[in-house]
Amino acid sequence: MEVYFMGKLRVYELAKELGISSKRLIELLENNGVKVKNHMST
Repeated sequence: MEVYFMGKLRVYELAKELGISSKRLIELLENNGVKVKNHMST
């Protein structure tokens, strides 16, 4: 899956749009090689 963003998007905002928890989204991102500090990260 490829996702492109214009500008910044916070983890919690994306999680809300996807209908999942921020914690779950962070897990998914980290499992795919994306470094995330916390749910407020951009």
